[in-house]
Amino acid sequence: MLGQFAQAIIARKISGHQFRTILEESYGLAYADYSPSTDWESAVNGERDLIMNGLGGSVVDEKRTSVEGYPGKWIRFVGQNTSGELAIYFVGGRLYSLHAFAPKGAPRPENFSTFLNSFRLLSKPKA
Repeated sequence: MLGQFAQAIIARKISGHQFRTILEESYGLAYADYSPSTDWESAVNGERDLIMNGLGGSVVDEKRTSVEGYPGKWIRFVGQNTSGELAIYFVGGRLYSLHAFAPKGAPRPENFSTFLNSFRLLSKPKA
């Protein structure tokens, strides 16, 4: 389910963690560092597009969001074999990408919201 997505992460040298449940759900966090002068929306849209291309997916819904005042986007998508949601934030030059995936056609797991809404910054980025 995540082969192409995982290859994209490795190719970009993004640091991340991914956790799977026995129910075939997948939850993960990846991050990548950019120049602080990078346009946040370009970085977030680029990450979204990379993930959509890797999963053969298309965006179903997308909304602006934020974490502690830093901009981001929440995205719901459907892919070839999976569906899910993303929360992508740009924080002082670091892009955080959270994902929650489930098999395509499966009901939306309750844990999606719990996981995606749990993200907090442990410290403020350096100026």
